[in-house]
Amino acid sequence: MDEMSLITVYCIVDEFINIVMRYPAGKIIQAHWEGKRGPKKRLSLAEVITLNIRNHSA
Repeated sequence: MDEMSLITVYCIVDEFINIVMRYPAGKIIQAHWEGKRGPKKRLSLAEVITLNIRNHSA
């Protein structure tokens, strides 16, 4: 996967995540992702999903 396609996938995933977060189910997902204790996440949910897509597209 080249750089431009990776950026494109990230933009699509980020847009999807932003739409999902507007709904009640998205709020639940966000609450589980952020957690209540421990250090803050370093990667956003969109970045993690994009990396998983890249790793499984081979």
